[in-house]
Amino acid sequence: MFIVTNITYTSEPSASVKEKIEALKGRNIYIVRTGKLIANIQKDQPSVKDMKIYRGLPNTLKVDTHERSEALVWLSNKHYYLIDVDGVAYKDLGTAPGETVLPIVDKNNLSVSLGQQIASRTFVEASQKLLDDMPSRIENEKIIELDIGESSFTLEVVTDKKVRLIFDIMQPLDLQLDAVNYLYKEKRGEIRTYADLRVLGKAYVK
Repeated sequence: MFIVTNITYTSEPSASVKEKIEALKGRNIYIVRTGKLIANIQKDQPSVKDMKIYRGLPNTLKVDTHERSEALVWLSNKHYYLIDVDGVAYKDLGTAPGETVLPIVDKNNLSVSLGQQIASRTFVEASQKLLDDMPSRIENEKIIELDIGESSFTLEVVTDKKVRLIFDIMQPLDLQLDAVNYLYKEKRGEIRTYADLRVLGKAYVK
């Protein structure tokens, strides 16, 4: 009576998270310290964004788990990390991610701790938009790198022609992308090193 024998899940957690939860079987349902358990799981498994555990008497626990999903790959200090849409680093991929990826490169090489928010949601969404929309704007060139600029408000797209396209993520990106489209159709020969698009309605090229 009141011994945990059943655990149900609203969504299937990862194997490592589920293993910790399943270890609750056989314990008294009243003395399971759910708050402490959740805190420990989130500390050990930064991929867990949110978790709730409900007691269902006499012997069932219901677990509601929300895990982070990949939004971008981040490169700092020669290490690759997965970050979610909130900019939280939740998985260390090591020095080789194992597959071809296009990371966000932090050339300041700031240290990264798992569970830490290293970028704003605005930054992540802007990066995703540039990765999705840029290829159709630069014709036969390819994006080879996406760099953090002089501040967290600046993103630099590097093409395989060694051209840097500089964006201000706090300004409307669609307008800046329209400027890229115009430059590549009408003025591509004038761009040798970079095109700075951060002043709306203008583009500074070199």
